[in-house]
Amino acid sequence: MQSGELENGPKEQLSQDNHGRNKLEAALTLPRDKYPSRCAFELRNEVFRRILLVEFFLCIILSKTYVDKEISAKRISEAIVLATGVIGCTVAAFGRSPLSQTAQMKLLKEVIANRPGVLLGPWETVAAHMNEYLCGTGAASSPGYYFDGSDCYVHFKCMFMNEFVSRNPRRANCNHNNDTEISLLIDQAVKVHRQSVRDYWDKKIDNYWRKRLAEEASSQHP
Repeated sequence: MQSGELENGPKEQLSQDNHGRNKLEAALTLPRDKYPSRCAFELRNEVFRRILLVEFFLCIILSKTYVDKEISAKRISEAIVLATGVIGCTVAAFGRSPLSQTAQMKLLKEVIANRPGVLLGPWETVAAHMNEYLCGTGAASSPGYYFDGSDCYVHFKCMFMNEFVSRNPRRANCNHNNDTEISLLIDQAVKVHRQSVRDYWDKKIDNYWRKRLAEEASSQHP
């Protein structure tokens, strides 16, 4: 598994108090827990529905072209796959409204506080907190900005961990009025995430060698 990938793991127990635990568990509910699939979740999005409709008509047109001009089925299939890819990229790029500077800073602070790395659980905590925050501030109509922890991780990585943004944080949002503060948060959040990834793999490697040494020791002394 590469360092940029996420791994499923047990979610941390947030509170021993029953009332507090129930409240926190309710807050940590994600769209993934409510919808049978990612597609069903995206169908709420008007942009996604319109693009899906365009793809449907495109498939009809391509199929009619195949019948009328006897173009090879392979060429038609390639065209449909290409169109699907383009539409998928379009949905990914425009289907989510951009975060304001204040919301970006909130996301960065959540990453710093929860220290998400390879395991998916901490990213799901960040995603759930951000969904609740964005809904509470009116930036989103419902607590469904992030579908799950993986969705949150990919968005964080695209905004703050690509080389272009790292060199010029102003490009992450052209409306930044306090670049110094958000630049410091970006640096800290990225460092915290990368350190969590390193800690995870260091522990994995250490446990592996401990196990190997224990097995070798036991084999030498039956």
